[in-house]
Amino acid sequence: MKHIFYVIYVLFYTGAVFITGLFVGQMLERSWEARRSARQKMSGAEREELARGTVVGQRESPAVGKRS
Repeated sequence: MKHIFYVIYVLFYTGAVFITGLFVGQMLERSWEARRSARQKMSGAEREELARGTVVGQRESPAVGKRS
């Protein structure tokens, strides 16, 4: 009888880990897809800034030469 409870215990927790993995994977896929669609909507200048590693929306000030 002890073995039956152990099997139920193992199946319950492996199923819980599997379901948790599905939810985490789905969340990661949704965030990846959102970032991908946001990049496709960007203008060319914003895409160049992203490729250079600058923060989108930060422009250099022409008078001072520093970022505002």
